[in-house]
Amino acid sequence: GAGKSSLFTALLRLTEPELGTTMELDGMDLMTIGLHRLRQGAITIIPQTPVVFSGSVRFNVDPYGMSEDEAIWKMLEDVSPRLAQAIRTRKGGLDSACGRNGALFSHGQRQIIVVARALLLKGTAVYLLDEATSSLDDHTDQEVERAIEQYGHGATVIKVAHRVSTVLNCDRIAVIDDGSIVEIGTPEMLRTSGGIFDRMCRHSML
Repeated sequence: GAGKSSLFTALLRLTEPELGTTMELDGMDLMTIGLHRLRQGAITIIPQTPVVFSGSVRFNVDPYGMSEDEAIWKMLEDVSPRLAQAIRTRKGGLDSACGRNGALFSHGQRQIIVVARALLLKGTAVYLLDEATSSLDDHTDQEVERAIEQYGHGATVIKVAHRVSTVLNCDRIAVIDDGSIVEIGTPEMLRTSGGIFDRMCRHSML
């Protein structure tokens, strides 16, 4: 009920805001551009619930067929070397089937495939991460975070995080309650403020 999902829904215009609302990205009003350009170029979302289609690994990582095999493999290896190795040796390579709705992969593996698909898109200005690594163990979470930092360089990354530690490398943190920002600032500032985020960090034993 904090309003995080509503923010993402508004940015992607899945629900149109009230008449007269403006949302600007690099000086461009998002209300004035086409939805295709908005959702396939300007903004890319990595959701908490992974969507994997009944097709090959190749199709799920590169659904538009825009990348060479080498680029697909590199992305998989950068996001999760363990999954890339499993696809090479046990799954049958990029043309191996994912099963119905990705049933041949675990929930965590499907999440990694979704992250790789998002990061392989070129020219994204904003990445929306809706608890994108909540299904992953700490080691894989760190691998994915490094890949996001590498491939998302120069883009704005907005994270809704399951782990407090996931947002500590962000430039700014906003604590949202009931649709309003109640705290905002750098991680260093908020961790010593005695406020809500400071208490969250102490509770998490960071």
